[in-house]
Amino acid sequence: MAQQSPQQRQADLAALIAAYSTQTALLRANLTAQITRLWGSLGSWRNADIKPFVTQAVPLVQGAQLQMAGLTAAFLAQQRRIAVGGTGLPAAVSPGSVTGASARKANPVDVYERPFHLVWRELAELPREEGSIEKAIQSGLDRAVNLAVTDLQLAKTHTTRRIVANDRQAIGTRRVLEGAYSCGLCIVAATRIYHKTELLDVHPGCDCSQETLYADEPQTGPVSVQAVVRGADGTLTPVADLPDLHRRVHDTFGADSTAAGWLKGVTGESGKPIHYRDVVIDHEHGELGRVIGVRGQHFTGPGDIAA
Repeated sequence: MAQQSPQQRQADLAALIAAYSTQTALLRANLTAQITRLWGSLGSWRNADIKPFVTQAVPLVQGAQLQMAGLTAAFLAQQRRIAVGGTGLPAAVSPGSVTGASARKANPVDVYERPFHLVWRELAELPREEGSIEKAIQSGLDRAVNLAVTDLQLAKTHTTRRIVANDRQAIGTRRVLEGAYSCGLCIVAATRIYHKTELLDVHPGCDCSQETLYADEPQTGPVSVQAVVRGADGTLTPVADLPDLHRRVHDTFGADSTAAGWLKGVTGESGKPIHYRDVVIDHEHGELGRVIGVRGQHFTGPGDIAA
């Protein structure tokens, strides 16, 4: 078999990442639709509805996590084949290691009771006016969907770490920005290369993919501490600074994707703009592991997480 040119290798990798992104987006959309239908079928969102919801939601989420793990294992195998050769056969991953409490350090039953507690809390706090009940129920649905899609992302990151950590040629991973949910926080997180034993850090709604880096792989794009955006032609473009970050988000993903707009115009005591790497940092979340946060923002205790 003739050796591929760096350009062909890069194009093949871009096509693979695009296909993987499409498949995982469909999985995410299907799970969202299932959780939405289940939540909407409840009669009162009182105590009596908790068990029927949880006993159906947890298997739905864990089934989707298994699908995500399978897709990710196949994706990583094909990525390795393109980068350094190999069979392209997926590595085996124990289902129990990337689902449920192994991915999120909490009992799934307790986790999926939380949307109900949010509904009740909002009903207690919201003004008694028209639409307040509907607003509280919608907040509960939003929370349930957020929990589910975050669990999907955790299945992806845990699968990646387990497979890449056991690959002797792999040296680490890099975040790949995909679009719909890629915000400024995602781009900032892409300014680093992760050791192969590290989990990719996440935030609610994150859907980033990852690219494995190999010790003997011919590098066709920048591997540095800068974020990189992969274009439609497969080229990797570095992001330089905060204004460039927001321009890249706008140009690549559209104006509506600038979820980190609060970073615009941030200044320090000197009145000069703060570099975005000084604003966005990693936090260690008691349940989720590494998550993206803002300097000065702190997570509260376990009791607050479970509320």
